[in-house]
Amino acid sequence: MNRQLLTLIDQLFARFGAIYSHKWTSTFTSDDMWALAKAEWAEGLEGFTAEIVLHGVKQAKQKCEWPPSIAEFRRLCLGIPDADTVAMRVARGGNDQVSDTVRTLIGTWSCRRLDEGSLMAKAKALYPEAVELVSQSKLRHLHAIESDNTKGVA
Repeated sequence: MNRQLLTLIDQLFARFGAIYSHKWTSTFTSDDMWALAKAEWAEGLEGFTAEIVLHGVKQAKQKCEWPPSIAEFRRLCLGIPDADTVAMRVARGGNDQVSDTVRTLIGTWSCRRLDEGSLMAKAKALYPEAVELVSQSKLRHLHAIESDNTKGVA
């Protein structure tokens, strides 16, 4: 694991300690648990830049009364709505990248033929796959932008 990522995780844990206080710090009962948690978070946020993580921290402060899990935090970082929101958007025609991906996975014919409840259930079942596809796409896009920005600075 690279040093920059580990430093980022240390900063994230310090921020979460300040934001969530005992709700965060009481989760880790020993130094070994802190180390294991940091390693898991580092693995979960591999490829995320400091800017992306900062966006996630800002979103967590606004939306989460309790500290987010790694999966929740990844979604906050990338601006990905929760499963219930996506299911509702799929059933009622709302648009965002995840809802559009779920619709593609379900198929046009099924989206038109299924009743709202069945469509929402199918959308929730396909949500994890859609989130993974959209996350990979967003990360590639963000890294391409970052790469383009650094090419101009020489």
